[in-house]
Amino acid sequence: MHVSSLKNARLDRLLELANYYPSPHNGQPIQLRVVDDENLIVWFDTSRGLKAAPISHLFSLVSVGVFARHFELCATSLGHSATFHPGLPQPDDMARPEPLKCGLITIEYGTGDPNPKLESDITTRQTSRRKYVRGLSPGQVQEIKLAASRNKLALEMVNHEAARHVIWLNQRAVFDDMFDTGVRTELDHWLRYSRREKEEKRDGLAYDCMQLSGSLMKFSVDHYRVLHWPVVAPVLRQYYLRTMADSSAVGYLRAPFETSAQAYRIGRCIIDIWFELTARGAYLHPFGTVVSNARAHRDFTRLVGADAESRGDYVVFIFRAGYSEPPVRSLRLPVKSHLLAENQAS
Repeated sequence: MHVSSLKNARLDRLLELANYYPSPHNGQPIQLRVVDDENLIVWFDTSRGLKAAPISHLFSLVSVGVFARHFELCATSLGHSATFHPGLPQPDDMARPEPLKCGLITIEYGTGDPNPKLESDITTRQTSRRKYVRGLSPGQVQEIKLAASRNKLALEMVNHEAARHVIWLNQRAVFDDMFDTGVRTELDHWLRYSRREKEEKRDGLAYDCMQLSGSLMKFSVDHYRVLHWPVVAPVLRQYYLRTMADSSAVGYLRAPFETSAQAYRIGRCIIDIWFELTARGAYLHPFGTVVSNARAHRDFTRLVGADAESRGDYVVFIFRAGYSEPPVRSLRLPVKSHLLAENQAS
């Protein structure tokens, strides 16, 4: 995040809390310019977004929705209110190699009582790739379905047998993507293979957060063809899947997904679902690769029903959820290290 001046201690605290927002590959692409204590201009740094998959630009706009809703919840947790006024770029604009203005946040201070539980949820919300010892209760499923419906989106859950197949589809898609030069290069850019690299860069996908060996991850990226070798591939698949063949629930969101506004709304919905789970001590693990990999996406829609995308909707978000041991924490860049140049046009 970019901050030009932090004279207001309340704004300082709010921005530190907002810095916990999730982003694809932990790229942390959002930048802020402080106009004054009540107004922040929001930018998206396209150099920190995903680009390799055909649908990456739309998903960058999902990330804007994720951040906007996350920021609003951060403000609420501290007893303030914040409103995001979108001025979204077009999806094709996300290919441009510069920060793009996405809207304005206005803040009103002291409009309510602080919510310490929500503040705690914001700092503890994480992706967990650990083994889930149990899934979600019917009541919890109903709560996240309501969160989706409040955003005018449809959330569906799959049965246990289908859930196991979706987890396998995710593994297959991850391995298949290694054979796509663009996707593999992008992934290599964001993977953090050692503790030193993780701590120095403070972004990206760290080996310990992924529950994988850093050296084995690096070997697989550099020698990706072994992922299809008859003897080696089954061993690597089992290693990758060892924490996912569990009791987790698997769900997915369907929504129109063609315009910037539609992508933005999906991002807001994802955060609402995530915090419904976090509030109850549950974790979530997005399966973005199943959405972006064409073969896996096609097989997923066949698995859940031929009409899954027949009404103008698209499967836009797939996840597993449930209860696990606390995952390893990913790191974030410090707020002030995201600074956007003072002379950046507003």
